[in-house]
Amino acid sequence: MPDRAVSTETPHRGLKSLLKDLDPQARRVAFRICSAYKNPRDIRAYEEIRVEFDQQDLIAKRSVRALKKLEKGLTNLEAGIKATLKGDTRSLPDSLREAHIPDGSPALLPIYEKEPTTKDYLRIRNIPDPAEPLERFLQLQHEVRCLAKKEANFVQSWIQRRRRPKRRPFALFSVWGASQYALQSLFLGRVRGRRLHKNEIEVRIAGILTELDHGGRTIDPHKKDCSAIRASIKRLPNRYKTWCDKFLAHHLKPS
Repeated sequence: MPDRAVSTETPHRGLKSLLKDLDPQARRVAFRICSAYKNPRDIRAYEEIRVEFDQQDLIAKRSVRALKKLEKGLTNLEAGIKATLKGDTRSLPDSLREAHIPDGSPALLPIYEKEPTTKDYLRIRNIPDPAEPLERFLQLQHEVRCLAKKEANFVQSWIQRRRRPKRRPFALFSVWGASQYALQSLFLGRVRGRRLHKNEIEVRIAGILTELDHGGRTIDPHKKDCSAIRASIKRLPNRYKTWCDKFLAHHLKPS
């Protein structure tokens, strides 16, 4: 990993021209990444990821409880409706339709050798079907009950699989490749105006590293040699990429 001078100063003004294509919010995040890159003692990014992880975990657990309550409530509702109707839930929509058929209405002849139903009668007579919303609800409440049970189990297993970042803090963006990966993500998704090509983004990142600490011997933005940028991003472990993504998502939330 190239040597970097430890500094608590804010990023050099020369970075402004390199980051000018980013939208204002993304530019502020990029400056913060650059500042953390220069200062290995800056562990704020890591701590914020832990806070974000805990918040997601809390919301997920609340969601599991809500889904279980929804599943239980719909189960009780379905059982209560069936008990009242003696198990014949199909009779409820039909009884509503029959009550809305005007008295003395002539009977319909069989349609294509099929005995017409009350639903057919209302449709042919252009009478609004009062039972249609109820039928949809009875069908959907069954589907939602099954979905709530399935998703509660899925989210619960997702919570159990997740691993909170270790307690020992570290400076995320001092890990070689993390800053490059995060800056690449910003240039790929938060540039105003013309979209930058991949090579342009790599040259821009090389220029940023040069401004910060001369970028190491293997980076030369003037020669457009960005192999070290690509290699550092490729070698960055997935767990660090995930934490970089979480950091960006946390700071780029819509205001």
